[in-house]
Amino acid sequence: MREALVNLLIHTDYFSPMKPRIRVFTNRIEFENPGKLPRSVEELMRTDETLPRNPVLAKFFRLAKLCESAGYGFDKMLQWKKQTGNEVLFETSIDKTKFTFILSENENRQSTEKGIEKGIEKDENGIEKPQESTEKTIQKLSKNTEKILNLMAENPSITTAQLAEKVEISVAAINKQIAKLKKQNLLRRDGADKGGKWVIIKTD
Repeated sequence: MREALVNLLIHTDYFSPMKPRIRVFTNRIEFENPGKLPRSVEELMRTDETLPRNPVLAKFFRLAKLCESAGYGFDKMLQWKKQTGNEVLFETSIDKTKFTFILSENENRQSTEKGIEKGIEKDENGIEKPQESTEKTIQKLSKNTEKILNLMAENPSITTAQLAEKVEISVAAINKQIAKLKKQNLLRRDGADKGGKWVIIKTD
């Protein structure tokens, strides 16, 4: 995303009445700036040449080591897809250019669900309530989290990549769910990342 921000600043047409903007939605982040790309995205990626609209700004960012000396940084922006499993969309028209980073809908939905990250609860008198059993707690978890636990129970050696494929969410979303389960003391990892196994913690 840093590359998209630098790209927006370097290639914006500052003489246009349209202003550059960054918009954050629940399912995507958009970087939009006035000014059309000088070539198609495919050609710019293939030729790896630099045609900055604002060369002075480009030089400044290169000196600060915030951008490369050639190309439009498409390869760096595409790392988003490799790291999250979500798409990056490049659009250019006669008067503007827009880069869109897609966010996982599953992650956004799960992040708003209540009760997933609960700690120790207290009653109105400040006294700690008894903690629920693992079985009852699991019943309150999201469907994706239940799928993850069931898959781990069936195959304790399953990898995060395999989980992502079976649950149909990104690896990043899987890792986020695993972190929550560990925080709730519902899950632990025995052994190294390679060759280890998942252990579902049971409580009375």
